[in-house]
Amino acid sequence: MHDFDFLVGKDWRIKNRILKERLVGCEEWTESEAQLTDVRKILGGMGNIDRYVGSQGGQDFEAISVRVFNPNSHEWTIYWGDTLSYRVTEQVVGRFEAGVGDFFGTETHKGKNYRMRFRWCDIAEHSARWEQAYFDERSGTWETNWIMEFTEILDEA
Repeated sequence: MHDFDFLVGKDWRIKNRILKERLVGCEEWTESEAQLTDVRKILGGMGNIDRYVGSQGGQDFEAISVRVFNPNSHEWTIYWGDTLSYRVTEQVVGRFEAGVGDFFGTETHKGKNYRMRFRWCDIAEHSARWEQAYFDERSGTWETNWIMEFTEILDEA
């Protein structure tokens, strides 16, 4: 239940890289900045919540992630809600092993359901990396379509 403690109590600057088109062999990325703040534990330490502020496709938005740990299965369920869709959805379920968190779910893209993976990796004291990928059934590989590079915002005082 301490897997996400590296995020808690810190504010983060995020460099986003988003693939312009998914599952068509595109290699062009867009970049944007965002912040993750108000990261705190909830549910007696069995979960956490954060506030994401950024933009996508030139549109500013706010989002939350809610992560809930199941002590019986040792898995996390991650929920996402934002001001673009005006809803909160369960996105992925998974766990950390050897310092890497892999979480799996399904997402609809252009009217078709795709297997989706979130991956947390390269976790250090003041930085981390998150990736989203879709499974491309044609090639049998995961295509990463969104990368977030997290850097802790440290007091300059």
